[in-house]
This record gives sequence, C-alpha cells and structure tokens, in this order.
Amino acid sequence: MTIALDQLAGAVKHGLLSLSVGAGLAMVREIMDAEVTELVGPRGKHDSGRVAYRHGDEQRQLTLGGRRVEVRRPRARTKEKAEVSS
Repeated sequence: MTIALDQLAGAVKHGLLSLSVGAGLAMVREIMDAEVTELVGPRGKHDSGRVAYRHGDEQRQLTLGGRRVEVRRPRARTKEKAEVSS
C-alpha cells in the first residue's frame, strides 16, 4: 500500500505542476495582450489618432514551473516603423 501512495503522490504532484504551468501561460498571454491593447488600442477598431499598430508576434522563452517554455509575444510598431517596447 505504501508504494501505491508514493506513486499517487508523484502523479498528483506532476498533474498539479502541469496545471500550474498551463494557468501561468494563459495569464502571461492575457497580460501581454492587454499591454499591446493599451499601446495600440482594441483589435479591429479604427482610430485615426493611433500612433502604433499590431505587428504580428515573435517566439520567446521564459522560465515557468522550473522549466523553459515557449511563448508568443505580440509585437507593435509605430507609424514610422519603429518597434514599440511594452
């Protein structure tokens, strides 16, 4: 019975870590999207006074849950084609 409990504890720990990493990735994406929206305005809304626009995204890495994970970081550029940093 002790072996089964040890295996169960390991499986629960692994599942909890996976859940935490998934939730963390979702939160990071929401934060990055909110930052770009703050810089360039809401997606799909025309604004003649806009000073920047969305310009795709790029692959980045960050450490989450003790491991390196890939994320897509949205990009923005000014009308003069200069990269906007968030």
